Amino acid sequence: MDPMTIAFAVLGLVFLVALLMWARARRQIRQSGIPDGRVVYQDTDRRHNVERPLVSSSCGLTGKPDYWWKQRMA
Repeated sequence: MDPMTIAFAVLGLVFLVALLMWARARRQIRQSGIPDGRVVYQDTDRRHNVERPLVSSSCGLTGKPDYWWKQRMA
Protein backbone atom coordinates (compact mmCIF):
# COMPACT_ATOMS: atom_id res chain seq x y z
CA MET A 1 0.00 0.00 0.00
CA ASP A 2 1.01 3.54 -0.70
CA PRO A 3 2.11 5.49 2.44
CA MET A 4 -0.20 8.37 1.51
CA THR A 5 -3.19 6.01 1.41
CA ILE A 6 -2.29 4.65 4.83
CA ALA A 7 -1.94 8.19 6.19
CA PHE A 8 -5.39 9.17 4.86
CA ALA A 9 -6.92 5.97 6.28
CA VAL A 10 -5.42 6.66 9.72
CA LEU A 11 -6.54 10.30 9.57
CA GLY A 12 -10.06 9.21 8.62
CA LEU A 13 -10.13 6.70 11.47
CA VAL A 14 -8.98 9.34 13.97
CA PHE A 15 -11.68 11.73 12.71
CA LEU A 16 -14.34 9.03 12.99
CA VAL A 17 -13.32 8.16 16.57
CA ALA A 18 -13.35 11.86 17.53
CA LEU A 19 -16.81 12.28 16.01
CA LEU A 20 -18.15 9.26 17.90
CA MET A 21 -16.65 10.51 21.19
CA TRP A 22 -18.21 13.96 20.65
CA ALA A 23 -21.64 12.41 19.93
CA ARG A 24 -21.42 10.25 23.07
CA ALA A 25 -20.45 13.26 25.21
CA ARG A 26 -23.39 15.29 23.84
CA ARG A 27 -25.77 12.41 24.62
CA GLN A 28 -24.44 12.12 28.18
CA ILE A 29 -24.81 15.87 28.73
CA ARG A 30 -28.40 15.75 27.43
CA GLN A 31 -29.24 12.80 29.69
CA SER A 32 -27.70 14.47 32.76
CA GLY A 33 -30.29 17.26 32.78
CA ILE A 34 -27.74 20.05 32.36
CA PRO A 35 -29.43 22.81 30.34
CA ASP A 36 -28.08 23.65 26.91
CA GLY A 37 -26.26 26.95 26.86
CA ARG A 38 -23.06 28.74 27.79
CA VAL A 39 -21.74 29.03 31.37
CA VAL A 40 -21.41 32.75 32.16
CA TYR A 41 -20.52 32.42 35.85
CA GLN A 42 -18.86 29.65 37.81
CA ASP A 43 -18.31 29.73 41.57
CA THR A 44 -16.63 26.35 41.75
CA ASP A 45 -13.21 27.66 40.67
CA ARG A 46 -13.23 30.35 43.42
CA ARG A 47 -12.08 33.08 41.01
CA HIS A 48 -15.26 35.09 41.46
CA ASN A 49 -16.57 35.93 44.91
CA VAL A 50 -20.22 36.76 45.36
CA GLU A 51 -20.17 39.32 48.17
CA ARG A 52 -23.83 38.95 49.10
CA PRO A 53 -26.11 35.97 48.58
CA LEU A 54 -28.71 36.31 45.88
CA VAL A 55 -32.32 36.51 47.08
CA SER A 56 -35.51 35.57 45.25
CA SER A 57 -38.56 36.37 47.34
CA SER A 58 -40.90 34.99 44.66
CA CYS A 59 -39.22 31.56 44.81
CA GLY A 60 -38.27 31.71 48.47
CA LEU A 61 -34.60 31.13 47.72
CA THR A 62 -31.44 32.63 49.17
CA GLY A 63 -27.91 31.54 48.36
CA LYS A 64 -24.83 31.70 46.20
CA PRO A 65 -25.15 29.81 42.91
CA ASP A 66 -22.44 27.47 41.69
CA TYR A 67 -23.21 28.13 38.02
CA TRP A 68 -25.08 30.63 35.88
CA TRP A 69 -25.67 29.85 32.26
CA LYS A 70 -27.20 31.64 29.33
CA GLN A 71 -29.69 29.48 27.52
CA ARG A 72 -29.87 29.54 23.76
CA MET A 73 -33.05 30.99 22.32
CA ALA A 74 -35.08 28.56 20.22
